[in-house]
Amino acid sequence: MKVDLNWPPVAGRLQWMIKLKSRMDSCFQKYKEWDCKVVQSEESLNVLKKYDDLLLKLNDLELSTISKWVNEIQDIIRKHMNKSLFATDVQTHLLSINYSAEVSFWLAHSGQF
Repeated sequence: MKVDLNWPPVAGRLQWMIKLKSRMDSCFQKYKEWDCKVVQSEESLNVLKKYDDLLLKLNDLELSTISKWVNEIQDIIRKHMNKSLFATDVQTHLLSINYSAEVSFWLAHSGQF
């Protein structure tokens, strides 16, 4: 799945799915509005069924992507929240902030920061 250049991986995948569903929906709404025998044929009904199946699969993929991300971020946060916020340098005895780059990365991707 190709993600737009400036999107984080998970948000990019979700955006790609949203764009695809939007493109499909706009085409099929026009298709469904046609009032002719071709649209009511057996082949046409099969196309509409495939469209509905694909939409269900995209929705399932979207939900599984979100669920997977939520589980990953919860594990990462749990792991890093057990660490002390401040760290002492052994040689200089100076305090520094013990903030994880991994947590920062995931928080940035969540749109919270």
